[in-house]
Amino acid sequence: MNQVVSVYFSPTHTCKRTVQAFCKGTGLPVQEYDLTCPSGREVPVVLPEDALVVLCAPVYGGHTV
Repeated sequence: MNQVVSVYFSPTHTCKRTVQAFCKGTGLPVQEYDLTCPSGREVPVVLPEDALVVLCAPVYGGHTV
């Protein structure tokens, strides 16, 4: 592994803080993709073969449709 790629959706910034702390702990260079805002979804996500990929999204419990 030569780098970490973080991909997250974080409306309340909790996932963002969690991913950033995790990635910092690796000591590797980080490429970050924030998919929270629509403008962040316009950039293609590139996942290099030798990268550790960290995905994070919120989980909402107790909601029924």
